[in-house]
Amino acid sequence: MNIVDKILVDPITRGLKFFTKGGVPAYITQVRGRTDGSAPAAGEVGEVISSVQGVIASGVATAVYFDAVSVTLTPGNWMLNYVLYNLASGATITNLGGGISTNSGTSSVGLAVGDNLAWQHGASSTFDSSISIPGYVVRPTSTTTYYGKAVIYFSAGSPSYAARLTAVRLP
Repeated sequence: MNIVDKILVDPITRGLKFFTKGGVPAYITQVRGRTDGSAPAAGEVGEVISSVQGVIASGVATAVYFDAVSVTLTPGNWMLNYVLYNLASGATITNLGGGISTNSGTSSVGLAVGDNLAWQHGASSTFDSSISIPGYVVRPTSTTTYYGKAVIYFSAGSPSYAARLTAVRLP
């Protein structure tokens, strides 16, 4: 039995090449996407799971984390993309923050700026603002729910927001 040491993508065929410790090709295959426009089935590479929250007047408390959206993922490799949008609703907003976490409710545990948390400082009541977290890779080993977290700092009015959390299954 050969132990695979390296996996490379062939730039011409886009196939995967597996090499043993001695540098000998062990196996060559191609991972191809769908060409007929149909969506991959559950469990297939490219499977997409998405949750969207349209614009709502939030009714949230200032400076308190809340769950804007969530997706439940099965075991595997996933890439998450999160967008949080603040609609200029007349609320006096100073900061908008959002992140991706497995902790629900008001918890901010596990959120780290530059990794799975982003901030928009100086958000305004007179113009829209947004934050995004692209390409956050997770590898759940059991069925796990991921939350698109949000926190809005405001002093007057009621902020309005929209959010989207999308997961794409990776190889």
